[in-house]
Amino acid sequence: MYRNALIVSLIFMSSFSLASIETLAQVKKGKNEVKVQKIGESACTLNYKSGDHLTTEGAPVFYTFQVEVAEGEIQRGMLSSIPHSIKPNRNITLSFYDRYDKNIYEYSGEVSQYGQIFYSTNLYLRFLRSKKTLIRQGNVAANMPLYSQVNIPNSVKNKFENCVSNLKNVLQKYCASSTSATKQCEVNQQRGTKAFAGLIIKEDPVEVAKAAQIAKLKEQEKAAQLAKLKEQKKAAQLAKRKELEKAAKLKEQKKAAQMAKLIALEKAAQTAKVIELEKVGQVAKVMEQEKQKTPIKMSRKDFMAACNNPTINERGPIKKQLYIRGNFKNTAWGTDNKRAFKYKGNNIYQVVINEKAGRYQMQYASKDWSLQFTANYLALEPAVENSLKKGYYEQNTTVALPESGKYVWSLQFSESGAPQKILVSLCK
Repeated sequence: MYRNALIVSLIFMSSFSLASIETLAQVKKGKNEVKVQKIGESACTLNYKSGDHLTTEGAPVFYTFQVEVAEGEIQRGMLSSIPHSIKPNRNITLSFYDRYDKNIYEYSGEVSQYGQIFYSTNLYLRFLRSKKTLIRQGNVAANMPLYSQVNIPNSVKNKFENCVSNLKNVLQKYCASSTSATKQCEVNQQRGTKAFAGLIIKEDPVEVAKAAQIAKLKEQEKAAQLAKLKEQKKAAQLAKRKELEKAAKLKEQKKAAQMAKLIALEKAAQTAKVIELEKVGQVAKVMEQEKQKTPIKMSRKDFMAACNNPTINERGPIKKQLYIRGNFKNTAWGTDNKRAFKYKGNNIYQVVINEKAGRYQMQYASKDWSLQFTANYLALEPAVENSLKKGYYEQNTTVALPESGKYVWSLQFSESGAPQKILVSLCK
């Protein structure tokens, strides 16, 4: 049978026996071989031989796809040796498993005694796209010849397809060569290519199952990712809740600590105030005792007690304006220009004011309280000179004026501005 197939192959190409044959590409892989040839200027062939599959005589199965320009048209044909168990002159089914669109293309027809399958059918395109070829004869599904196509490189496929594409130029030249040729080409063009009637296209069940498996895996992966995201979200929410609880606890602890600190400060302030009041009371008591021993002098004729010292146009050692600030009527610890000290020289500042008899509290301070001074022991007696010191919050000087009249208030500082003396005296 192999000898007959070889004879047929030679007959198949007999019309090109005198034409030059050019091998465009050839690839061998194991027992398989694929070859692309150009025959003259008007035919291209693709020969595929599979030594892994044998005919009944033990010869390799081969397929030859031929495309040629003949009789005013491009004709296509396929020649093959008859595979094992395939009988001539009976109906067969040839199935191509397409590697790209995953479909099965089944062609049905009779095989000749020489193995020509579906002559004039454009099967080489299917062959190039096929990942495997299956041949069945009759209704028996068992022992069907199955062929895995050799992996034909794209460069080989391109050589064959380029060769076939060039045949269009050959046909165009032929059609323009004469009037009869033009007419023949027009008839063939109107007739067109007759579609093959025995074609059935199916979905590859293996590919369908594979696609279903992939879809299932994707769905499982999606479900796993969703479950993971839910767990992450749940963990994040739990962590956020714990963080908020921790922050709230810290806030409460801080609030409690601040409250305890405020209570301690308030208690300390109250204690200090009691001590200071006791101290002031003791000082007042001592001063009262001294007053009883020594007659009160209501006026002094020295510079500090003088009510008519001229004002000098200088600032003196204190660079900010000082005021008597206390609980006097209509001042309420504010600043009053009537109570503004003026520089008299000798580092002494004075202010002369008409005062009402009464008991007053005060400090001697600037408008912004950045400078403030008070009497030593926080007490001052008229016409009795006392030491002057820096004042602080609630470190007020207490003065009792026994009668209404014009009083001079005097402050003395060192050259560097350090507080030294204080005096209030009734003008005479």
